[in-house]
Amino acid sequence: MFLVVAIAGVLQGLVTKHNQVLSSIIGLGLQIVSFLFQMGALYLGIRRAQDLPIKSSMVFYPFKWNLFLNLVGNYCLQVLIFLPIIILIFVLFILGDLAHTVFSQILLLLLMLLYGVIYKKLLPNVTPLA
Repeated sequence: MFLVVAIAGVLQGLVTKHNQVLSSIIGLGLQIVSFLFQMGALYLGIRRAQDLPIKSSMVFYPFKWNLFLNLVGNYCLQVLIFLPIIILIFVLFILGDLAHTVFSQILLLLLMLLYGVIYKKLLPNVTPLA
């Protein structure tokens, strides 16, 4: 598992100098493969905790097509759920230099209120920032 990720990381480092788009695609693929290996290791741990027999080939269980699609879909949903928080934090860092002005304080307050309203509309049963 480590060897595959290390080789892909070296490959991405070599490609970065020449082609940024290809490097980004390799980085995304590397992230997905790394995530799937982590899920395989987690699967081994779950089976071990249940005192069920384990084999080394079970690390590759998440690479089966139906489970692969479910895991990648769940990963994409996780990214989409955290995207508003990431954007808000990014905006707060940008406005951090302007923190001494009244305008920036009002803008920060409005952004936080907007964040809460959007989450309440999209996810009525979930409390924002909880």
